[in-house]
Amino acid sequence: LMTEAASCLHAGTWPQADETAHDKYEIVDWLRGRSNELAALPWGQLLRLVLWFTSGNMQVLGKRGKRLVPYALSEDFEKQENARMCKPTGLRSGESYFSSWQDMRRCLKILLEEGNGWLKLGEMKKTFRTRFGRELTETALGHRNLRSVFEDERLAGIVTLVKATRAHETIWLRRVESDPK
Repeated sequence: LMTEAASCLHAGTWPQADETAHDKYEIVDWLRGRSNELAALPWGQLLRLVLWFTSGNMQVLGKRGKRLVPYALSEDFEKQENARMCKPTGLRSGESYFSSWQDMRRCLKILLEEGNGWLKLGEMKKTFRTRFGRELTETALGHRNLRSVFEDERLAGIVTLVKATRAHETIWLRRVESDPK
C-alpha cells in the first residue's frame, strides 16, 4: 500500500485546499478516490501515511511555499539539485554571489578578524551581503544548508563551530588560531 500511495503522490494532481494547512486532508481524500486499496484504509491511517511521506528523508512529498507538492517539485529537491550542480538558489536577477572556496575563505578571514575571532552562524548570510555586497548561497558551494558549508573540510583550518546554549541554542563560528594556509 505504501508503494501504491507513493506512486499516486508522485503524480501530484490533487486539488489544492482553500487553506494550505488543509492540503494533507485534500490529499487523503484524493488518494481514496485513486485506489480501492487505499480507500479501504481508515481515513486516519491514510492521513498518518501522508504525514509520514512529508517527514524526514522520504522524498515523496515536499513543500513549495507552504503547499504540499510531489517531492520532485519541492524547494528541498530544487536545493538538493542546485547543491549537486554548485548552482545558487534563491537569487534575484543581477545579484552576485560567492562561487569559489578561495574567495569565501579570504572573506571569512576578514570577517573573523573584524569580529575578534567570533561570528554567529545565523547572521552569516546578512554579514556577507552587508560587508561584501554578495550573497552567500550554500548551494553554489555544493551544500544544502549553511551549517554544512562551515563544517566543510575546506574551512577546517580557518573556523570551527561552537554551540552555546542559554535560553536557546546559538551556533558560533570561532577562528582556528593556527591557519595552515
